[in-house]
Amino acid sequence: MVDLWSGRRPGERLVPGPGELRERWRGRSAEAGWSLPGDWWTPAVESVVSAACGEPGLAVACRRLGEARGRAGVGIGETLEDLGALFAELSWPDPPLSLVRCAAEGWADGGAPAAPDTACADPLTGLMTAAYLRGRLGELYREAGGAPTGHVLLVVDLPAGGEPWRRLSRSLVVAHELREVFRRGETVAFAGPSRAVALVPAGRRAEADAAVLRTLLDGALGGDGEAAAPGPDRLGAELFAAERFRTSDAACGRAVGGDWTGGVRTRATRRSAAHACRRRGPDAPGATGGADGTDGEPGGGRDAFAVRIVVPPDDLREALALLEPTAS
Repeated sequence: MVDLWSGRRPGERLVPGPGELRERWRGRSAEAGWSLPGDWWTPAVESVVSAACGEPGLAVACRRLGEARGRAGVGIGETLEDLGALFAELSWPDPPLSLVRCAAEGWADGGAPAAPDTACADPLTGLMTAAYLRGRLGELYREAGGAPTGHVLLVVDLPAGGEPWRRLSRSLVVAHELREVFRRGETVAFAGPSRAVALVPAGRRAEADAAVLRTLLDGALGGDGEAAAPGPDRLGAELFAAERFRTSDAACGRAVGGDWTGGVRTRATRRSAAHACRRRGPDAPGATGGADGTDGEPGGGRDAFAVRIVVPPDDLREALALLEPTAS
């Protein structure tokens, strides 16, 4: 085991706070040639900056960062260049070899292929992987000898771009609401950072579930399609400490058929909203979205997210193309 060095170097300058150090590191890494700025942040970055600012366990944090870079497909050279940008920001011209080794070993472990028995589910969201969803679609097409007429695709499109930590919090919130709605053996997966897809039985049940999901997402994400999540410094604690989401009076009024006077939605109130929508049906005056599964005009509605129902096309390749985040 390498030396778990986590102290300060003699004569080093005082470092800024974690938030300021993170942004300085991000900027210096971009100047050094980081290829995809939008994918730079991961939760492991927060562990590294906290340890660099005085928390114990910098070696362990560097290993976690290496693992995250390896899982994301970042090369070992770019991973170490990124770590070097942090050391340069900290004025450490000769960083401890143990830290570099920890990052490299973490990268090697993170880049290893996932075991077959753990590759079907995403450990972060709890949903199935896109690869599993593609395989399930292929099975249905082969069984039906064409388009599986007994199933439809319920597609959730989310705003693209934004801060990585905000995309992460939004994905966790959306995954939670999807699990709340689809509890009957449906296949639900994220097809990309801005698209979730559920493979569900066709019929009125799918339309009702789509209406419920729109209501829950409207309350959880708000009108701008963004989760009411804190900054990355408190992301983990805030996301999992309580069932609290930002909402609007109008959205909750539509959901439960009455006035809403609070800013907190608990699991019980979300379940009440779901039951209200199921009783009223997707075409009732209080339900949002049209029968085709869209939230108003494409790109011009009030909500930045969209929930739509798509009938599988005759060609499997066209169906698989729908799983791409850039598909229309």
